[in-house]
Amino acid sequence: MMTEEIDQPMEIPKDRRCPCFDDFISSFRAMRKSPRHLAYAYAIGFIDALSYYVFSYALIMHLGEEVGLPDSSAGLFYGLFGVCITAASVLGGVLADW
Repeated sequence: MMTEEIDQPMEIPKDRRCPCFDDFISSFRAMRKSPRHLAYAYAIGFIDALSYYVFSYALIMHLGEEVGLPDSSAGLFYGLFGVCITAASVLGGVLADW
């Protein structure tokens, strides 16, 4: 086994790539020309969405395994949680614009 082949990152030839790959990568390269604060805003939005979905997953797992609720009841609580989050966001938006 040749170790130099393992240490080198694998380069996919351009003729074997997905056609949308270059467009996808070029959109990230375009971020280099953007203000730094825009990258911070995207990072904060990503962390916000990640935390919401991780908490939602943890809520469903907790309700199902620790509390002992059936899946339908845990789903109902998850739906109510989503409604409360949406209502709080709308109320917060109204208060911020006031």
